[in-house]
Amino acid sequence: MHVPDLGEQANPRRHVRDLVEWWAGKTVADVKGKSCREYFEWRKTRAAYGAKGDTTASRDLATLRAAIRLWHKEHTLSMVPVVSIPEPSDPRDEWLTRDQVAHLLRVVRNRPKSAHLARLILIGVYSGTRSGAILSLRWMPSTDGGWIDLEHDLMYRRGRGKSETKKRTPPVRIHARLLPHLRRWREEDVARGITHVIHFNQRPVKKLRNSWDSAREIANFDQHFVLHSFRHTATTWMLQAGVPIWEVSGYVGMSVKTIEKVYGHHCPDYQNKAASAIAPKRVPRRSFARMIGE
Repeated sequence: MHVPDLGEQANPRRHVRDLVEWWAGKTVADVKGKSCREYFEWRKTRAAYGAKGDTTASRDLATLRAAIRLWHKEHTLSMVPVVSIPEPSDPRDEWLTRDQVAHLLRVVRNRPKSAHLARLILIGVYSGTRSGAILSLRWMPSTDGGWIDLEHDLMYRRGRGKSETKKRTPPVRIHARLLPHLRRWREEDVARGITHVIHFNQRPVKKLRNSWDSAREIANFDQHFVLHSFRHTATTWMLQAGVPIWEVSGYVGMSVKTIEKVYGHHCPDYQNKAASAIAPKRVPRRSFARMIGE
């Protein structure tokens, strides 16, 4: 099956796996608006770890459409079906208050099986780094993962052997409130010969499964709060503090357009001019004439 170039936004193998599982036994003639909508709803239920399922489902259908077009180009189908792709819902921007983060930290620190989450939470809310990149962080330079440079107070989000993708991972200046934690953690880990920043039983954590679900349940947070919410939180806190959008963009590795669309309402001066504008009591006749083109 042909998979379009989606950069790091999607896993091609996962696209093919889910498409083949659902469409198995069906033919090109079965690709209709109704069946596409049914696949869309089915695929949303399989999104892992709180991922935005409708976006993933849309990408799957885009892969299916590309595969059909490629087959038609090579073998000429008598009928090329239209793959109907529903529009994804509006982007989510669930974020946590400082009190909520403090509460969540108390929960995970009091549970031995989820104590490692405290590091991920703090790094997430103070850097806006994606959870996958946080899990790959090391205390020394690496080719396949990012690393913490405490000599220069920098965090490198990707390994030296990896090139930049659509999921931007620029280096970031470490937040002043995060630095003391990182220094203490490194001292503890180096003494035990541990190289990964996030670890459990002295082994690197590749994926978060039960520990995050359990911590969220105990903290009484609903399922809308996912690991990606820490990235939303970091972005929101910076905008609420008055940090310019372009600077937030460079810090979290997100486009200015996305920040304006999803988080712009968090800016302190959001629509201030429009909200405080007062229409003049009377428009001069000459001005009105110019407005209507006389």
